[in-house]
Amino acid sequence: WLIEEKNKIKEFVVNLKKPYLGFCSECGSPLISFVQENSDIKFIKAGSIDDSSWINADSNFWSSTACQWSPADETIHSFTHNPDFA
Repeated sequence: WLIEEKNKIKEFVVNLKKPYLGFCSECGSPLISFVQENSDIKFIKAGSIDDSSWINADSNFWSSTACQWSPADETIHSFTHNPDFA
C-alpha cells in the first residue's frame, strides 16, 4: 500500500451488510472483522498472529473451499460458507 492510499480504504460492504474491518496502521494488512448483527464473534486473521499457542479454534469457516494440503479440522464444527447471523 502506498502511504497516500491508507486513508482511502476504510471499510467494505459485503452482502449488503456492513462489517467492521480493522487494518494494521503500519502496513495495511487486515487484522480483524465482525458484523454488528453479531459483534460477539470476532474474526481474527490467522496470519496476523505471531504466537498462536494460546488459541483454541472451535469452528471452521468456508470449509467448502479448504485446500487439499490444508483441510478443515474435522473434529470441530464447520461452516461451509459464512454462518447465518440473522
